[in-house]
Amino acid sequence: MSLALRTSLGLALLQGMALLALHHLVDDWGYGPWSQPWVLLAAYAVSIGVPLTWHVLTAQLPREALVRRVVGVGLVLAATGGYVGWANGPVGDLRPASGGSVLLFAWLALLGWFVALPFVRLGLRDSLSRAGYVALFDEAWRLAITLAFAGLFVGLFWVLLGLFVSLFKSLGISWPQEVIFSAPIYYSATCLAASVAIGLTDIKPDMFRALRRLLLGVLRWLTVLAAVIVLVFLGAILLEGVEALWKTRFATATLIAMSISLITLYNAVYQDGSGSDPLPRAADWLVRAALIVGPALAGLAVWAVALRVQQHGVSEDRLHVLTVIAILASYLVGYCIVALCGARAPFEIRHVNVVMALVIVATLTLVHSPALDFKRIAVRNQVARAHRGEGDVDFSYLRHHAGRVGILALRTLSESGPAPIAERARIALAEMNRSDVLARGRAPAADRDRLRARIEVYPRGSRLPDDLIERLLAVLGTQRWRLACVDAGPTCAAILIDLDGDGQEEAVVLASSETIVYAHLTGGWARVGQLITGRYPGTDALRKALDEGRWRAAPPGRYRGLEVGTSTYVFVPSECEPGDPGCP
Repeated sequence: MSLALRTSLGLALLQGMALLALHHLVDDWGYGPWSQPWVLLAAYAVSIGVPLTWHVLTAQLPREALVRRVVGVGLVLAATGGYVGWANGPVGDLRPASGGSVLLFAWLALLGWFVALPFVRLGLRDSLSRAGYVALFDEAWRLAITLAFAGLFVGLFWVLLGLFVSLFKSLGISWPQEVIFSAPIYYSATCLAASVAIGLTDIKPDMFRALRRLLLGVLRWLTVLAAVIVLVFLGAILLEGVEALWKTRFATATLIAMSISLITLYNAVYQDGSGSDPLPRAADWLVRAALIVGPALAGLAVWAVALRVQQHGVSEDRLHVLTVIAILASYLVGYCIVALCGARAPFEIRHVNVVMALVIVATLTLVHSPALDFKRIAVRNQVARAHRGEGDVDFSYLRHHAGRVGILALRTLSESGPAPIAERARIALAEMNRSDVLARGRAPAADRDRLRARIEVYPRGSRLPDDLIERLLAVLGTQRWRLACVDAGPTCAAILIDLDGDGQEEAVVLASSETIVYAHLTGGWARVGQLITGRYPGTDALRKALDEGRWRAAPPGRYRGLEVGTSTYVFVPSECEPGDPGCP
């Protein structure tokens, strides 16, 4: 067994052990600083990225150069992963919903790693020359085919093991399933299979050029179709205007997808820049015309996002979209200049591709660092809008999706913001962590302050009696679903109103799924019934009617119904069961 093979297999086993240890840290949440999000995410990034980089480059570089490059990749992954973990970490007991940010980091890190790897192997010197571009092109395809075949190998490996387990299970023998699908075997076997697969599919450029030429030779004809679509679409925009496009509600996504398609398919025509297999003249003119007008696609996409920003402010998602559009626009402008100027252009397509590949790697690194943290930018914009009173501030985004900086901003707003903003900030801070909502076992016990913060009382300025709060706490402790709005989503609402004309107010609690009537009886507050409507208005419409004072008691009966806006609620008495905390 060669030294390189022994090293790769040993690294695969170490990778499996590291992933197993991280698996237990994530599951147990009990190892103090080692289970902090920034430590876990940095460790995951290094544990996956470093061995994978070693495997795909080990046959291509001398050992000393390989070690230097692998260490560099590991440092970048650790730094960006650690920062993303820290930015999405908890602030005291308040934890943001970090799953989406972590998943996005994983995909973007994979993309950045793949784009950067040809430069990691070949370096930047001569990358803009024709020979350098051909080498980068070959290396990118080698990596793509190697990883594709390795993924296929690992997938089939587990399919066969699954069949093995099924055969024994059909005989009533369960130990293969218990052993093979246990965490230690799963991680170790997967890492070893990936290492072996990459070693087996380590191919030379001459071996895949024929396959690549066949694939790109088919795809290049789709470039002509994409060019026709772009030309016809932009012609229709000139004739019909953009209003119909904005009404689709998915204009930005469509424009981005079309831009990506045009760029990707044109590279199926350009290939390594040798021009050995050009399109027919008529088709070439169609493609060139589409490239000349291509920047208009990016311009329309920027326009669409700008309208959303004007209406709702800056958000992290919109910043990501604007970054994608900026990169696509740079590609399209570069291609436009080459198509328009031809041989007189100051650069060639290969120069655009190389420069933009490096821009993509740099951008993906910066957006996962303090230098270009989109969460921080979006939160700063939302807070400024709150102070200026401009439009709706997305308090749910600040609480759950803006990371630690969003939670800290809410705390500041709750203490020093304008009165209405401070109240909404306190309501958002009182909302339960999303992870606790999904895992009730970790749900914190409801306290009086959090319960009061999550129930808006009407008429404004009113306050729920303390003994009613005690009754609602009892309901929340045993029948949490009745007051799910205390934990997440829009707040509960409570209306203090005399429904039976006895001069004493009842409390109508509009919760997530039902509208409950509580009355103060001899033994204290108790649930006496609920209000049912044939129409179910949306939360926003209901809250708007309450804020405008459009509600009143509806006759007759001891407990009358209720009218809120255009909705009429009919009283239905409760049927109490023994032990029901809401009943007398």
